[in-house]
Amino acid sequence: MNKVFFSSLVAIFLFSSGPSQAESTITPQQYIKDRGLQSTSFIAPGKLRIDGTRMICGKRPTVFDPTLDDFGGAFDGFVILNPRLLKRLPKQVKLWIYSHECAHQFRGADEAVADCFAIKRGVRRGWLRKSGMDQICKFIWSAPPSSHHAAGPKRCEMMRRCYKEVQK
Repeated sequence: MNKVFFSSLVAIFLFSSGPSQAESTITPQQYIKDRGLQSTSFIAPGKLRIDGTRMICGKRPTVFDPTLDDFGGAFDGFVILNPRLLKRLPKQVKLWIYSHECAHQFRGADEAVADCFAIKRGVRRGWLRKSGMDQICKFIWSAPPSSHHAAGPKRCEMMRRCYKEVQK
């Protein structure tokens, strides 16, 4: 069975501490059909661009879902982004959200691991600098702790450590 990994951002903005994963077997095409989305919601692997930056999550596609109640999420096998919510965010935050969701494809449900993966990926790929790190921390700062996530300031502290590690 596939595992569903929902974004850490659900807890941030909905202040929900609901489950971060559930069992499911769903393809991107089935997700699109079930949600009543247009076929253009499917973005093939390697074709996604966020504010001009090409984003890749291995061989996994992305689905745009403007009805998603969060900025992003991930089912086993694909990433989901809400373009309606993302459009108002700074580029570095958008790229971090995508990379965080992609991390769940390779590292599992652990939110701290996904955060660090996304930070290190951004630095290594050249799209994350100190100013972007500051934007990400500002974005999550007010998030309360939940059963799945540290409070925003703690998450920021952990991500700054990841940022410093990859700078070495």
